[in-house]
Amino acid sequence: MNAITALRYLDRTPEFLVVKGYRNWLGGCATQDPRQWDRLRRLHALRLGETQAGVVVDGLVAFVSTLGRCATCPLRFFPSESCHLCRDECLVLSLVAAIQHGDEESCRLSAGALVCPLRAPETVIAAGDYAMRLKYAGCMLLPIPPLVVSDFIAANPVRHNAPQARTIH
Repeated sequence: MNAITALRYLDRTPEFLVVKGYRNWLGGCATQDPRQWDRLRRLHALRLGETQAGVVVDGLVAFVSTLGRCATCPLRFFPSESCHLCRDECLVLSLVAAIQHGDEESCRLSAGALVCPLRAPETVIAAGDYAMRLKYAGCMLLPIPPLVVSDFIAANPVRHNAPQARTIH
């Protein structure tokens, strides 16, 4: 996804919260800097209000923690301020959107590209809880069709030997 498209996409509150939440939670885990987790909670509170923010953030934390335990390789993410989206961020967005829209094919493709097959059900359950918390808070992501998910996967294959920037696993 190019920078202009990513910026426009991240102008939407649902996508903004998913990406910024993912980045800030992982950034805090990678650096052990609690300011990133504080930023995550503040961003959600500003967009959703305190009560809804707490519900949604709890779902996000459970989802990303599960994803970190189940990922086939270290999770990748850009710094919070980046105007780009990496492969894993696109797959996280497509997984959550697929669940919200009942798109089983995009869900299967996204989960399969992020985690090993044995851990996919666990990851989809955690993603489903997060997706429904977002939906309940009025944050419905745009659908991402299976063909686009396949393009994310094909254009950015995982290279298990390649050095990775800030990751947890």
